[in-house]
Amino acid sequence: MMTEETIQGLSTLAAQVSAEHAASLAAIAARDAAEAKVLDAVVAAVRPALRAVASRIPTSGKHYWVTSTETDEDASYSDAHGLLVAGHSKPERDHPRANAGAFEGAALYLLPDGTWLELTFDGRWTKWQGATTEWTSTPATLTTAEVVDQYSFESIVPRIQEAVTKAAGSREKATRAALERAEKLGAIAALLK
Repeated sequence: MMTEETIQGLSTLAAQVSAEHAASLAAIAARDAAEAKVLDAVVAAVRPALRAVASRIPTSGKHYWVTSTETDEDASYSDAHGLLVAGHSKPERDHPRANAGAFEGAALYLLPDGTWLELTFDGRWTKWQGATTEWTSTPATLTTAEVVDQYSFESIVPRIQEAVTKAAGSREKATRAALERAEKLGAIAALLK
């Protein structure tokens, strides 16, 4: 039976729940702001190396039948380069054990200028002989706050760190070979004068 005491008790509990909810939202906002600040600092620290660890960004793909027994693939790439920090560079199949379906997924890239680029994938795939599989991506620029809100801060920072760490010292052999070749070609050019 509903009494005035029951209503008063519910009112007190509702005020408590509302205050706890507001405190929780404020704590989450503070956490997200702190993560965004740290992520901005990480990007500023690695920005000089971003071009060196960036790769071409695939924007679309097509797998089609050339003849009744042969297939071919085409891919398009963005003019921009970036470091893949979340997701996969190509879309994933929605039901990989089926015979046909949709592509899904998103990829987050960190561009050499410190910009965040998100690709959202769309398309259809099929395993049927003679049918074409195609996908495209839609790009969107995100702010650091949006990145923190939509992606895992805990996985982005280690991927950036791993890429920069892996690249350190990896160019010595190629640099030495290029310098030796330049020296040889310089000597040849001097002889041709």
